Amino acid sequence: MKKAATLILVFAFMVSLFSPMALSQEGEFDFERAYQDYSYNYGVYRRAHNDYILARGQYLTYQTLKSKTNGQQATLVMLQARDEVIITYLTAIRLKLIETDGVSDFEKEVFFTRIDAEVEWYKSHKSSLPSAGNLEDLVESSGDAEDRYKTTEVLVYQALTTILVGKENGFRIDLSGIIEEVKAKVAEIRQNQDKNTRKVERWVLEAENRLTRSQEKQFSAQDEISGLKEREKNKYKFYNQVQLRVKESHQYLKEASSFLKEIVDDLKTQDVEL
Repeated sequence: MKKAATLILVFAFMVSLFSPMALSQEGEFDFERAYQDYSYNYGVYRRAHNDYILARGQYLTYQTLKSKTNGQQATLVMLQARDEVIITYLTAIRLKLIETDGVSDFEKEVFFTRIDAEVEWYKSHKSSLPSAGNLEDLVESSGDAEDRYKTTEVLVYQALTTILVGKENGFRIDLSGIIEEVKAKVAEIRQNQDKNTRKVERWVLEAENRLTRSQEKQFSAQDEISGLKEREKNKYKFYNQVQLRVKESHQYLKEASSFLKEIVDDLKTQDVEL
């Protein structure tokens, strides 16, 4: 049962990626509400886990029938709470995917299928726990969940990467649209011979280059996360490397945005209407 606590702790880090800022409208079940459900159930789990640790210690100390019974009940409650945390977290990820622009419908459907399968597994596992005949059966059932979590964790990191990449896609699409508008305006200025546009055209190429580099970093992140395997021992460290690629991609987008602002400012100083 040593993994019982560590199995959940990774969520404390993952959930920081979302940081919801507003409450949902009453009756609307969206990411914000799903996040609240997760936060509530995580608190329930932590309390149940503390009770489990206490009951386990008493059983190991006294080895009485009463302490064993108490230990079995505390273990049952803790395992049920643990399953519910995973269910509500996966639900939150599902809704975050729905609400993230830049993720294709095909990608979403693929993740929905995988997430739904995981949710159903944990629901089934949770409902089967009360039928355990003794403490040993619960320990065995806990081991089943810990084995399953190896698959779940891969899915979670891949979904989180897709969400991060989706946000970058949205940013990149916006910048690409601005670049096209700027190029059209520069072409108009060149045709009207309002000014020498060679410098600005070079700057536009620099902005486009940053978008290309950003795309390359994004592809690198996606390639890396697709290679994440269940047998990977330190998935958290693996995911950190993927996050680094996404951050590098975002930095190139920020540079492109800065270049575009500089281009527009330069054109404005030349009294050219935009």
